[in-house]
Amino acid sequence: MVLSGAGDALGYRQGYWEFSCSGEAIHDDLEARGGLQKIIVNKKEWPVSDDTVMHLATADALVTKKTGDELYLRLLNAT
Repeated sequence: MVLSGAGDALGYRQGYWEFSCSGEAIHDDLEARGGLQKIIVNKKEWPVSDDTVMHLATADALVTKKTGDELYLRLLNAT
């Protein structure tokens, strides 16, 4: 789940890639940046999205092995 959150954060790219309708434009931008191996992740250019925050909060809530209302409250407190 953590890797999925990391992938979501990478794909978000300040909303530029997440809301792009062109996969080709995303690939061209990635290539212009030197490819995936050359990406340097930092808070300014690669902030996490609300989807990433919710994904990681869900993972955090699930590892507690709580159920029902306890799980729901844990999820609310993790966000």
